[in-house]
Amino acid sequence: MTDAFARYMNNTDFEIGDFKSNIDVVTKLSFTKCLDRTNRMHTSVVGPFTTHGAMDWVFLYWSHVAAYFTEHASSLKPVYSSSTFYGPVDHLLIPLGYPPMHQHHGRLSPGLGQGHSSVFYDFPYASDNTEFHMNVGDSVFSSELGGVNGYSRNFIGEVRSPLSLSIKLNDARPIGSASLTWYYAVIVTFTAPSSTKPTCMSSHYSHTFGHAPFGTRYSPCCDDQWFLSIGTMPFAGSLNATFTNFHSHPLHSYADLLFSGQVDVNFDQARRGDLYSVVSSGFKDVLLMSAWFAEAFPGRLICNATTRVEKVGSQLFDRRPRVKCIRWHFAKGDYFTAVSFVRPRMIHDGINQFHSHWLIWYWAEDNQAHYTVSARAETADVDLPVFEGPLDYTKHASGQHVFGSTLLERRQLRYVSLVVVVTLGIFVHMFARRLLLM
Repeated sequence: MTDAFARYMNNTDFEIGDFKSNIDVVTKLSFTKCLDRTNRMHTSVVGPFTTHGAMDWVFLYWSHVAAYFTEHASSLKPVYSSSTFYGPVDHLLIPLGYPPMHQHHGRLSPGLGQGHSSVFYDFPYASDNTEFHMNVGDSVFSSELGGVNGYSRNFIGEVRSPLSLSIKLNDARPIGSASLTWYYAVIVTFTAPSSTKPTCMSSHYSHTFGHAPFGTRYSPCCDDQWFLSIGTMPFAGSLNATFTNFHSHPLHSYADLLFSGQVDVNFDQARRGDLYSVVSSGFKDVLLMSAWFAEAFPGRLICNATTRVEKVGSQLFDRRPRVKCIRWHFAKGDYFTAVSFVRPRMIHDGINQFHSHWLIWYWAEDNQAHYTVSARAETADVDLPVFEGPLDYTKHASGQHVFGSTLLERRQLRYVSLVVVVTLGIFVHMFARRLLLM
C-alpha cells in the first residue's frame, strides 16, 4: 500500500511560525504508477500541486516507495537498486530545475516515516533519518555540468525494508508569479535476481549540531567565520572518493575541509563548535586559512568541498559543491574532524542559516550496506547517538542505534525535563504567593 500525504504552507506563515495554518492537500492529489517488469523499473507520480512563488512550502511524505519490488524486502531477502531519481516534474515528466523549484530537503530512506500525523516539525529530518538517497537544494549541478541530472543516483543500493520519502520544497519564483502546476516523480530501477550478492556501498550522514532546527546554525552577519566539529565512523571501511558529497547552503557557506582524526589548533580561545572570525584568528581571508590547515596537518586532509552558486537572471542559486576526496581506510570508531568556513549573509533569502553536512559513502569491511546518521560534536568526549536504518516511526520506534541513547529516549528525556521545569515553576509561584500573604 502506498501512502502519499502532503501539506502546503505559504512563506509568511513559515516566517512567523504559524504552523497550525498548514493546508492538507492530500484530497487534491492523485497517484499513478507505471511498472516495467522487463527492465525492472518502477515509476510513481503524485500530484498535481499548484504553487505561486514567494518561496511557498510544500511538504510531502510518501511511504512504501516502489512497493512492487520493496514491500517484502528484508535483511534475509534484500533487493538491489541500480539507479534512483526523485524530484519535481511537469506534466510530461520533464524534471523541473532550480529555479523554479527548490528541493530544500529530500530523503529516500529505509523504513517508514511518521506519515499522517505529521505537521511541520514532525517530518523526519537530518538528526532523525538515515540516507539511502538524498536530494537537497545544492544537489542541482551547474548548467554546464548537467543541471537536474544531480537528482539521479546511479550505483547499486541494498534495500532491506520498504522505502519512504520525505520532501520539503519551495516555489523559488518571485512574489506575484503566475500559478505553477507540477507533479512529483520517483523512478527506481532494480537489478535482476542473482545468486551472487552485488557489492553495495554504505552511507554515513554526518551533520552539524545546530542552534536551529534540522542541524542548522545561524549565519554570521558581518564577517567570514569558521568552526570545528568532530565525528566518528560507525563501521570500519574504505571511503568512496567519487560519491562522497557535502551539503550546505552555498549562499551562506564557503567551504569545508574533512580531516582524519582529531584536529587541534592553538588559536586564541579556539574551541570546537564555536564560530570564530577568520581575520581575528590571524588570516587575511578564508583561502589563506584553509591552506594553512592543509599544510598544518599533512596527509590527513580527506576531502575538500567548495560551494558553488549560479546566476539565473538577476539572482544567485545554490549548485552542487565541488568535492575532491582521497582514499581513506578507517576502523570502527575512528574520528574525523570537519573545519567549516562560513560567509556573511549574501542575501536575505528567508533562511539565514547554514549546514555543514557530509554524506560519506564507503565500502564497509563486513560487506554489508549500512545507512547511518549522527550529529558531529564539539569535543571527542561527547557521546552522540548513531542511528542505523531502517527506522519505523509508525511503531514509535527509534531504529537500531549503534551506540549512545536512542531517539525515543532523547524525546522522553525532553518531555520529562519539561514536566520537571513546569512543576518547579508552579511550586516557586505558590511559595512566592505564600510569602507575600504572610
